[in-house]
Amino acid sequence: MGFVESTHGVCHARTAVIESGSCMKWEQVASDFAWDGSWRDIYVLNTSEADWQRVWDILREWSPPANFSVSGNIESMLLGVEAALESETASLLSFYVGPIQLACHFFSTVEIEFDFDPRQVSGIPER
Repeated sequence: MGFVESTHGVCHARTAVIESGSCMKWEQVASDFAWDGSWRDIYVLNTSEADWQRVWDILREWSPPANFSVSGNIESMLLGVEAALESETASLLSFYVGPIQLACHFFSTVEIEFDFDPRQVSGIPER
């Protein structure tokens, strides 16, 4: 999978922040989550259908369960990621990470996109 980016700059320092094990202070990133009327995007670039399949497999086992919908109708994830990627209608996979709901869109095979409402982010959880 490719480098993770955020349209609001939170993840641009991914290597320094995640791989080194260092932590960010909420004060450093709080303004990135201030409500400005738009949701925040998380991109995984330079992906393949195999990468999508790995994400799909993980989310099939997710708890609480992920919801997959096509044109607003809930569908079974047993259809497989190919159905979502090849669909000419709006496919959406939504799931929760703690209190934050992430939505996964199937716009392109070469890019995995998640978005979320920044108002759901109120701080960095205590470890």
